[in-house]
Amino acid sequence: MSFAASFAVVFGFFARLSLRNRRTWLLLGTAFIPVLVLLAATMVSAGSAGTEIGPVLFRQMAVPFLFTLYIPLMGLLGGSSCVGDEVDQRTLVFLTTRPVKKSALLSGKAGVQAAISLMIVIFAMLVSFLLGFKDYVFSAQGSVRLGKYLLAAGLATLAYTGLFVLLGTLLKKPVIAGIIYIFGWEYIVQFIPGSTQHLTISHYVKSLLPYKSAGEGFLMFQLEPSPPLHAVLVLLFLTVVFMAAAVRVFSRREYVLSEPRM
Repeated sequence: MSFAASFAVVFGFFARLSLRNRRTWLLLGTAFIPVLVLLAATMVSAGSAGTEIGPVLFRQMAVPFLFTLYIPLMGLLGGSSCVGDEVDQRTLVFLTTRPVKKSALLSGKAGVQAAISLMIVIFAMLVSFLLGFKDYVFSAQGSVRLGKYLLAAGLATLAYTGLFVLLGTLLKKPVIAGIIYIFGWEYIVQFIPGSTQHLTISHYVKSLLPYKSAGEGFLMFQLEPSPPLHAVLVLLFLTVVFMAAAVRVFSRREYVLSEPRM
């Protein structure tokens, strides 16, 4: 069976399984925490005079929640599960004996995780922006601003998913390593000005966010942003490299029935 045919079979099979998985629906519900907060704030402030609270909540609550917590953790849970779930359930050895290419098996599972994550993140970001800015989204400036948020969210989802798919093929306990990376390395490096910031995914994601200045919001603290085009190319490059490395490791590794998960 060709790679394309194998990929299509794997993608379709695991897409159906994922739509019935409770974890998928839990992640969907969690993504809408900012939406619920913005909706409540909109209802409370309806008809009252003064400064609009929607834009403030969107910038200071919705954006930090999605970019510093939700997207990295969703990438970690989804990416590491591509191999980890099958090892835990002792089904990986059977999957690798099917007449499908091992490269297509991992690529198909990762593709399902990335597609579901993208749909959830983009929808949550879109609804949050609409609630926060209302009619502003229909202006030319508002549409461009929304497009920048969606671009950053989409590329962040792909890059984090690719990274944690790779960790899932290399490590027995990828979740622990992922948490250390997200809340350890990326958190520490943001306080170090200079080129060290370029060693994180979050640096390039933040470089795409449409803030007026690097000092606006704690997300931009000490940020020395890269040019937007450079940030886009780096995130795409990292995604491809992470997935290519993961596929290579997975294709060369032999799995046995008794192998425990790391």
